[in-house]
Amino acid sequence: MADAGGRATDPSGVRLGRLAVARPRSPLVTAAPAAESRLRLLLDGTTDHAIVTLGPQGMVLTWNAAAQRITGYSTEEIVGQHMSVFHTPEDIASGVARHTLEAAARGTVEDEGWRVRKDGTRFWAGVAVTPLTDRTGRLRGFTQVTRDLTERILGQDLLAVFDAASDAIIGVAGSGLIISLNATAERMFGYAKAELVGRMIEVHVPGADRRAHAAHRDAYLRHPTARPMSARTDLRGVRKDGTEFPVEVSLASIDTPRGVVVAATVRDLTERRRAEAALRAADERFFSLFRQAPVGIVEADLDGVIIEVNPALERLLGYPPGELPGHRLQDLVAPSEHRQQAADLARLRGTDGGLYEVERLMLHRYGRTVPTLVTAALVRGPGGASDRLVGFIVDNSERVRARAELERGRALLESAERMVGLGSWERDPEAGGERWSDGLYRLLGLEPGDAEACGATLLAHLDPADRAAFPADVPEGPAESFDVRLTGADGVQRVVSIRRERDVEPGGRVRRHRGTVLDVTRTRTLERILREALDLYAGLLDAATQQAVITTDRQGRITFVNEGVQRMLGYAVDDLVGRGLEALVEEAGAEAANGPGRPGGEGPFPGIARAGLPITREWTCRTRDGERLPVVLTLAAIGDPADPAGFICMATALSRGPAGPAGPGAAPVPGG
Repeated sequence: MADAGGRATDPSGVRLGRLAVARPRSPLVTAAPAAESRLRLLLDGTTDHAIVTLGPQGMVLTWNAAAQRITGYSTEEIVGQHMSVFHTPEDIASGVARHTLEAAARGTVEDEGWRVRKDGTRFWAGVAVTPLTDRTGRLRGFTQVTRDLTERILGQDLLAVFDAASDAIIGVAGSGLIISLNATAERMFGYAKAELVGRMIEVHVPGADRRAHAAHRDAYLRHPTARPMSARTDLRGVRKDGTEFPVEVSLASIDTPRGVVVAATVRDLTERRRAEAALRAADERFFSLFRQAPVGIVEADLDGVIIEVNPALERLLGYPPGELPGHRLQDLVAPSEHRQQAADLARLRGTDGGLYEVERLMLHRYGRTVPTLVTAALVRGPGGASDRLVGFIVDNSERVRARAELERGRALLESAERMVGLGSWERDPEAGGERWSDGLYRLLGLEPGDAEACGATLLAHLDPADRAAFPADVPEGPAESFDVRLTGADGVQRVVSIRRERDVEPGGRVRRHRGTVLDVTRTRTLERILREALDLYAGLLDAATQQAVITTDRQGRITFVNEGVQRMLGYAVDDLVGRGLEALVEEAGAEAANGPGRPGGEGPFPGIARAGLPITREWTCRTRDGERLPVVLTLAAIGDPADPAGFICMATALSRGPAGPAGPGAAPVPGG
C-alpha cells in the first residue's frame, strides 16, 4: 500500500518511506560452505551496495565492505546493533524501523530517505529490505541492501538551480559547439534546447562580429581562465528572430574527461540600458532645474560639508561661481543661528527620510544678514540609506518686512482701540472660526483670550432687554449699526455701537463677516445733556413772548424759530426751518446780492459781517400774509465771530401796521 505522497504504508496506514514495493518473501536457502565463501567474496567485492543481514528483530548479523565505506562503521562496531542506528532522530521517534520490518515480513520493501553515518552526517539512501525464511516458511531474518544516492539527488538539485538561474548559462565545448544550456538561455535567445545543442556558439553573435568572436574564443581556449562580467559596453547578442540586444558575459572553464568545457554566463542588459538612459535623462532634467531654479539649492553631506550649490544661492549670498563647495553649511549662517542650526541638523540626521522647514538668518559674503526660509530633507543613496541632504533656500526679506509692518499696524490698531474704546471681530462663515481684537475683550472687561471668541460670549454680557432684540445673523446688503448696553466682567456698564457687515467677493461668495464695537457711553451721555440743554434753551426762548428769535447756520439757512416768530409773523415752524433768512428779512437778501461778501461767500449778511457783530438795526420783515412789518433786529454770531458756526436774530416789532420802504441803509437804533 502507498499513501498520496508515494510513501509505502503497512495495512494499518503507517508510512514507511518515499517509495516502497512489496514482493513475496522467498525461502531461506542454506548454502554449502564453499558456496558461502564465494558469496562472501561477492558481497565484499560490491563497492556501491551496502549489503547487511538482519535478525528477525532487526539486529545486524553481517556487514560487507561497501556498508563500512558508506556508513563509516566497521564490522566489529555494528554487528549486534539495531538497524535503527542508521535512522534519523525523527524516524526513530516515529518508529519507522519497526514498521519497515513488519511490512518486510510480508514481502520486500523498497524505500528512499535520509540515513545517518557514524560521524553524524546524512546521506540520501535507497534501501531494499527482503525477508529470509526457512523451508517451512518461518521467518529467519532479513537482507537489507542500501545505496548512497546523494550525488544523484544533488545533481538533480543543481540542475534545477541551473535552470532557475536568472542569467543565461551556455556550455560550450572546446570546438565551439554548444553542448548544454539552461531554460533562461532558451527564453533569452528564442531557441528551443534541441535547436541549439550541436550548433556553434557564434549563432548568438551578430553576423558582423562572428569572425572576430571565433578568434577571441580560440585565444581564450589556449589560456582558459575565469573572467568576470566584461566591462565592455559594446557586446551584443542576437536572437532567433534577428533582433540584437546588449549583453554582459562572464566565462569559466571546466576540465572534463572529454576536454575543456566553457561555461558562458550571459546577462541581458536591455532593461539596465533603458533604466540608465532614463536615469541620464532625469539627471539632465534635474541639473537643468538645479541651474535654472529661481530659489537657492544646496547639497551637502551628512556632516554639513557643501557638495554643490546652484547659481540662485550664489547670487543670494554674493558668492562667485564655484567658491562654496567644500565650505561648511555653518559658514553660510549668521553666528546667532549656529547653535540652532546644529540642533536642526542633528534632529534631521536622526530621522528616516526626515524634512524640516525653518526661518534662518543666512550670512552674506560681505557680512550682512539675509532672512531666508529653509526647507531641508534627507536624500537616499543607491543602497537605500540616507547619505546627503538637500536644502531649498528662499529669500524671506519681503515676508519679514511685511510681517514687521503687520506687527506695527497691529500695535497702532491696538493703541487706537485703547484710545477710542474700539473693538473688532471677524468670522469665517465656512470654517466657523471667529477672531476678536484685544480691544473687544477689553470692552467686555476681559483680558485677551480669557473667553472664547464667539457671539455667545458677547450675548452673555448684553443687557437682557437688548439681548432679546439682538439680530442673530449678519444682514445681507448694506452694513447695519445699532446701540446696545452691556455690562463687562469688571462690572462697568457701557453703551456700545455695533456695526456689522458681510465681506462679499465679486462672484457673490461671502468671504467673511466682520464688525466693530465702539464704546459710545461718553458720546451718548453728552448727547443727552445737550438735548436737555437745548430743550431748556428752547423753553427760555419760548418764554420771551415779546421777541421773535431765529437761529441760522453759517450760510443763513434757518435752523430754529420760537413761538414769538409764529405770533409776530404768522409762520409755523415747518414753514421756515431750512429756508434762507431772506425769506423773512428783505434787507438780508439785498445784502447778499449787493454786498462785497465774506470770504467764500458765507453768511446771510456779508456786508454787515465785515463791520463786526453784534449789531442792532431797523429792518423790515414779511409776514405770512404778505405784509411788511418794521422791526428792530439784533444780529449776533454763534461761536467765534471771526468764523461763526451760525447766527442768532432777535426781532421786536415797532408797529403792527404795514411799513414803508426801509432798506439796509436805515440808521442804527441808538444804543444798538
